[in-house]
Amino acid sequence: MQFLNGTSHEIVIIPEDPSTYYVDEKTRKIILNEEVKPIFVIEAGINLNAKPYNLELQCEHPFVKGALKFSSVDPLPEMGEDTVIVVSNMYRSACLELGLPTKQLATIRGSVYRTKECTKPYGCFGLNVG
Repeated sequence: MQFLNGTSHEIVIIPEDPSTYYVDEKTRKIILNEEVKPIFVIEAGINLNAKPYNLELQCEHPFVKGALKFSSVDPLPEMGEDTVIVVSNMYRSACLELGLPTKQLATIRGSVYRTKECTKPYGCFGLNVG
């Protein structure tokens, strides 16, 4: 199996072993123990996007919009049958809504953070494919 990255940041896969992390009660973030090493890294790739729009909605508040829908997605690169491409949840949702195949699309599973103070995830436990 080959992996392509449809996001602009690397995907770091961490072992899903209870001895490698803990859950912070206050933030509910999964925090890694500092000695944990990645088991796999997928290099940053191309950034695949979906084109969103909002349904019409009559509302007195200008910050309230209609439901988010999608009009198109960036085309996938050429890839073989044994290739999986990591995409954002938004891109995959847009493909589902537009009736496009998702069998080779993957999204991350279980965001993990280096410390409680980190605002961006460091990695994940794996990929959900399909």
